Amino acid sequence: MRIGISIISLALTFVATTASAGVITSGTVYNNTGGVYGAGYEVENISNQSGLSAGYTDGVTDFDAYIAGAPTHATQESDGGSWLSAGVQGIPYILDFDLGSSQLVSALALWNGAAGNNASIQSFSVFGSDVSDFSVSSLMGDFVNPIGVSGLEPVNVFDLTDLTARYLRIVINSNYGNGCCVVIGEVAWNVGGAASEVPLPAALPLFLGGLASMSLFNRKRKRA
Repeated sequence: MRIGISIISLALTFVATTASAGVITSGTVYNNTGGVYGAGYEVENISNQSGLSAGYTDGVTDFDAYIAGAPTHATQESDGGSWLSAGVQGIPYILDFDLGSSQLVSALALWNGAAGNNASIQSFSVFGSDVSDFSVSSLMGDFVNPIGVSGLEPVNVFDLTDLTARYLRIVINSNYGNGCCVVIGEVAWNVGGAASEVPLPAALPLFLGGLASMSLFNRKRKRA
């Protein structure tokens, strides 16, 4: 009898989850330890859609649908739209983003930018936190970014360990050997996808009913 009750309880409490679609947002960079190479290469360029071949509505456009359109980023320095660091001597560099509120974050979209292919960031890590100084934070993944291409830069998407957070940190550990600077064209995040319940299988009530009947039959047989 106890085994039957345990099975029923376990079955009733089982809920499968799946992530619903998220939207794309850039967040706002509020901390940049890499500095700026010079005028026109400000860190704000990585979150203002400058240089992208197609724009999006922040916090509204579906992330997956936007990425499926294969948006690219300009690579000519005359086109602007990229952040260049003030040298490479201080690597690792930190870029901190504020989403404005705590949201479920599941992926990062990153475009390389101008200043030579080997200035592209190579290895990097992503952290999430609900405190702006990251005194308490969670690692969301360690990654290697592909080197820049000779032409318009494609989007590179990195799947993160899902985390609800307001603040996101990219730690740039290396570039591809450029001695001048580190470059990023654009950064965006997949946010807002929520876990949703999946209905229990239609046959489960029949299974539970049969299990309950068996338990009742066993009880009557023991009393007899």
